[in-house]
Amino acid sequence: MFEFLDFNYSTTQLMMIWVFAGFVCFVPFFMKKRWQKYLIVPIVFAAIYLSFNTNKDFIGKPQYGLPEGKWTYLIHRVDRLSKQKYITLWVIIKGDDKLYRFLYTKEQAKKLEIAMKRSQRGIRQMGQFTKKSKAKRKGTRVEQFELKIYDFPHQELMPKAKN
Repeated sequence: MFEFLDFNYSTTQLMMIWVFAGFVCFVPFFMKKRWQKYLIVPIVFAAIYLSFNTNKDFIGKPQYGLPEGKWTYLIHRVDRLSKQKYITLWVIIKGDDKLYRFLYTKEQAKKLEIAMKRSQRGIRQMGQFTKKSKAKRKGTRVEQFELKIYDFPHQELMPKAKN
């Protein structure tokens, strides 16, 4: 929600929001005019809304869909939610940790298993999903995505410094 702020939320910030909301609740006791007392209600609701959004950003929630572009593999797992299999994939995109959840396919699960084993051996893995369309019937197309996983290209992304 607050991507433009570009900082991480912490427990201290969450506590400060709740302390602010608590102090605001006592303000009506000191107000002289009746209309000022009603001003407190939207302020408290705004503080509660901010804290819930901060909690969601702080704790995290997977995005449903495939990661776009190139990413660095961290780990994955296969989940079953309401009788449907999903792959939950944790990746790094442009320096940010992201969590994605998408429908399970056997082919993608096998490739991610290989990536996990190589990653556990210390070989960092990169990946990306590329579109491959498949003609279902004449005039219709079903979009499918192919998972490509490869070793981290150290030479390209981290060239040796010239002395």
